[in-house]
Amino acid sequence: MIKLKGKKVQNMMTIDPGTSSMGWAYWYCLDDKAPRWVDLIITKQTTGINWKDRVVHQIENLWNSLEHVPVPDIVYCEMPEFFNSEGGRAAIGSGAIFKLVFLVGGLCNMFESHGIPFKLVPVREWKGQLPKDVVKDRIVRLLGRWKTTEYKQDIWDSVGLGLYIKGLL
Repeated sequence: MIKLKGKKVQNMMTIDPGTSSMGWAYWYCLDDKAPRWVDLIITKQTTGINWKDRVVHQIENLWNSLEHVPVPDIVYCEMPEFFNSEGGRAAIGSGAIFKLVFLVGGLCNMFESHGIPFKLVPVREWKGQLPKDVVKDRIVRLLGRWKTTEYKQDIWDSVGLGLYIKGLL
């Protein structure tokens, strides 16, 4: 059981942030091997809405989706990092990584302002440069194909992050 300053942590949320979609997984009891709930927050790229407003909309959607689950004791979120690769340089050049960091800062503020600890986990720490397909395969092997049939997009990495935190991935 994870402890947080003497308090046992029962419920945990893990987030894979993204400015167009964001996956989250909710771990109801840390003894459970798989998350109890998963969801994908998608922000439609509507004409006339700037990226800051899309980020605010995404954060509000995530908070509203928590109405259906118990308040998590702790939230772990993937922290974006720069990789010196073609894709990494493109992300810097387009400003995408800065927008992602802005989103993560907003998420941190939202959870911390409600008294929910928000922990950052660098990408390099939990998965390095593993391709999404390798992460998916490992998750399917751990949880079974039938538990992962509805996973898509960023949900895979949010579940992978949770399995890493639990020491299973």
